This record gives sequence, structure tokens and C-alpha cells, in this order.
Amino acid sequence: MMEQKPATITDRFVATELPYPSYVSKADKAWLNLRFEPEFIIMAAVDYGLYNLAQLQAAGYSVDTLNDAEKAKIFYLTHHLGLADAKRFIRKTITEENAHKLLVAQIGAKKAAKSAKDYGSYVEGHRVWLRKYIEDNIQLDKFYCPKMEFTEKQESENLDIVIEKIKGDAIQ
Repeated sequence: MMEQKPATITDRFVATELPYPSYVSKADKAWLNLRFEPEFIIMAAVDYGLYNLAQLQAAGYSVDTLNDAEKAKIFYLTHHLGLADAKRFIRKTITEENAHKLLVAQIGAKKAAKSAKDYGSYVEGHRVWLRKYIEDNIQLDKFYCPKMEFTEKQESENLDIVIEKIKGDAIQ
């Protein structure tokens, strides 16, 4: 029999419950449930983002030329697409088939088809949608805290300019 544990995220209840196989110990369940604690969610997201930036840097991308505001956009790009597809997005090598799957997953088949028609392909429709999504949602000025010591407000260029800055010596 599998034990069920409700999952909470911040102040909202997630409708599903997490089943754990009977062999999972109480200690392991407690450890796994930390992923629903807001502080751990934030720390995991930052760790994941830093890992992705380090992987991009190791692959020849000039991550070190970006300011923190620009890195936030690349953080989100890699979070949204995963590291491999983020590299393809930066290099503009995502295939039509993959772009179709990605765009349909985000906006549904009808809107994706319209976007592909409007922009000439699923690749371009996906690029336009994701760039706009990142520009509309990664706005650090909403989270900047001017009262914190040693904090400088940073601006970020649009995603296309950030991508051009990051390309560096990366294999094209």
C-alpha cells in the first residue's frame, strides 16, 4: 500500500497527493517533501540556474560577460527549455519538429498552428513566443530592493541582445 501525503506550495494546496512506494522510509519521505518548502524551492532553482550557467560557460558561452539581470534571463531560458534545448535556442538550431512540440505544449495546438502561420514556421513562432514570455515575465525592476546595502540596480537588454552577448566562443 502506498502512503499519500498532500503537497503544499506556499499558501496554495496542490490538488494531487504524492504517493510513495511502501519501501520508502519515513526519513526519505521527509527529505523528499522538502521540495515543497518555499525556501528549498528557491535554493533548488538557484542551484539549477547556476549549474546551467556553469555548463554554458564550460561549453564556450560567454556567461561571464553578462550582468546579473541578463543572467536571470538565461537562467529562465535554461529552466524553461532545459540545457540542451537552450543551447539549440541560442544557436538557432531547434528543429521544426521540436519547435512544434515545444510550442504546442505551451500554448496549445490551435494557437501554435496560428503562430506558425503568422511567423512562417513553428521554429520562428516558438522563438517569438518564448522571447516575449521571457521579456514579459523576467522583470527584475519589480523585485529590486533599493534599501538593501551593496545592491546596484541592473538593467537587462532584450533576450536577443543577451543571446548575442553570450555566444562568445561557443561552437556554432
